[in-house]
Amino acid sequence: MRSVAEISAMLRIPLGVTRILVADMAAENLVQLHQPQLDAGKPDLNLLERVLSGLRRL
Repeated sequence: MRSVAEISAMLRIPLGVTRILVADMAAENLVQLHQPQLDAGKPDLNLLERVLSGLRRL
């Protein structure tokens, strides 16, 4: 599995274009989309804390 951002970077095309291409391919059942599961829609607090810590170190 790859994220849309990874596909965009690999193909060296803009993210918006990649999103449209992936959506069109999904509509034709050429790819399967998987969405991350969040606990009741809440962000991962541990991840947010690590990002904040990394930003503070910049």
